[in-house]
Amino acid sequence: MTKPGFIKKTIFLLLIAFSTSLMGSTKSDSLISLVKQTHELNQKANLLYELSVSLFAENPDTSLIIAYEALDLSKGMQNALSAKIHKLIGDISVNADSVQRAVSEYKYAKDIFEKLDGEKKSLLETYVSLGNIYIQRDNLPEALDIYNKAVMLSRQGVDTVLLPRLYNNLGIINLYINNTEKALELYSKALDLFKKRKDTINIAGTTTNIGSIYVELGNYEIARSYYNDGLEIFKSINLMEGEAHALLKLGMLESKITNYARALEHFDESINIQKSLGITYSGIKSIFLAETLIYKGIAQFKLGHPEKAYINLKHGYNIASESGDIGLLAQASEYISKCFKLKSDYKQALEYHEVYKKFSDSINNQSSIRKLTQLEMKLQYEGKLHDNQMENQAQLRIEQKNTLYSILAASVFLLGMALFIVLLKLEKNKKNKARLAQQNLEEKLEHTNKELTTYVMYLLRKNEFIISISEKLKQAKLEAKAENKQRITDLIKELEENSKMFSWEEFELRFQQVYTSFYKNLNEKYPKLSQNEIRLCAFAKLNMTTKEIAAITYQSVNSISVARYRLRKKMGLSSDENLYSLLSEL
Repeated sequence: MTKPGFIKKTIFLLLIAFSTSLMGSTKSDSLISLVKQTHELNQKANLLYELSVSLFAENPDTSLIIAYEALDLSKGMQNALSAKIHKLIGDISVNADSVQRAVSEYKYAKDIFEKLDGEKKSLLETYVSLGNIYIQRDNLPEALDIYNKAVMLSRQGVDTVLLPRLYNNLGIINLYINNTEKALELYSKALDLFKKRKDTINIAGTTTNIGSIYVELGNYEIARSYYNDGLEIFKSINLMEGEAHALLKLGMLESKITNYARALEHFDESINIQKSLGITYSGIKSIFLAETLIYKGIAQFKLGHPEKAYINLKHGYNIASESGDIGLLAQASEYISKCFKLKSDYKQALEYHEVYKKFSDSINNQSSIRKLTQLEMKLQYEGKLHDNQMENQAQLRIEQKNTLYSILAASVFLLGMALFIVLLKLEKNKKNKARLAQQNLEEKLEHTNKELTTYVMYLLRKNEFIISISEKLKQAKLEAKAENKQRITDLIKELEENSKMFSWEEFELRFQQVYTSFYKNLNEKYPKLSQNEIRLCAFAKLNMTTKEIAAITYQSVNSISVARYRLRKKMGLSSDENLYSLLSEL
């Protein structure tokens, strides 16, 4: 029969390994600086989350406070960040022995992750963390359900790194229902995968767990070998809590084969390490210390040192009372009663014997319940195996159908591809012809546009030249002889008349060759424009300045400015709107 608390002891190392693997390390100072500079809520919450992760290992209390600050900022957001914060608080809570809070936070995280498509890996990790706690609390139906969900995700290729942990924990469930061989098989699979990944922490933890199975099988030499291997690995990576756990297991093994002196050495080493780690007298870790003290006291009693035994037994009893572990309380009270009996203090001996009897009765009752639970679990497990087999067969049939459909689809696809290639070539030829026609049209249009630009520039240069000559003649007239002044006046008049000559017919012909539908679109949109305003629009379309328009039409710059102002008003343009931009769209 599996002893009360055995499951907790078996998974202890896995919990340490998994939590430790989550502890990241970033530059806290730079993160603090970024948090102070950031005001956007989501970004600030994300930075606080990263800061909390970076402080997890060295300062878990501060890490928890910062995690709650991040959670406050992300309140109401059902997104990946809020789920990760809940999960982080769960991890910190496990580390602080706040199991109830950890379960609550993991459930929050799980519910959010399950609604998000891109967070399957985080969901899988949450399943494993939650399942670990369910096993530690002997809530195996819940553990089995959540591990099955995790296995399904892992089979989908979400994260094969977690697969050995799942094997490890499913091994624990098999051990609970007395399926020892299956448990050993699953542990061995987990160990092989951890070795392939060179995951030293979990290699050590799983090695120690396998040792516990061999103890149950009565093969103590193999068990000792596995425990020693686990101890050496923990020492090599300086994981002192793991060392203490492996030493406790070695001490329990030596006690089991009545080698109490050697057992005491292991217990003393384990206690010294636990004290150096500052193990407190409450929560999960305190059970570990109480257990070590009680087993040490029993070994001392067996060696004939009841006074020394009493000190450790009583110390362990007091710690176990805080946690309410009746298995440890029963063991301690039994041997405390024996210590008092050897001292002839029968009153105290009787009191502790009654305590022992009370807890023993509770254990027996729990044992009966445990047997029923084991049977229920076994039926559930076998039912789940049957369901999995049926699911696999159904999956095989689906795959066979899919293969047939794939062949048919491939045939249709190949025929379709052949037809598609033919149509594609025809379409390509058609597009090439259209492209060449468009290219020719664009080249012709560009040529015509250049002609129009050249024509306009010619008119500008001609008028500028005429105006320049006219100005020089006016200057020369002042200094000319009287008989020449009239002749100069006639020349100036002739030049000015010539500069005013502007062939609108030729200009508009060239303009419409380039902008074929401009006048039509302009008239449709602004039907009340005068002829002069339409011509002004044509000049503006060419992006000509007020000065250039004045030069080509032989009007003053001020007249053109006034005309442009009136045009804008007539077209309903505000001061922010650009006339050229509007006309370029017509």
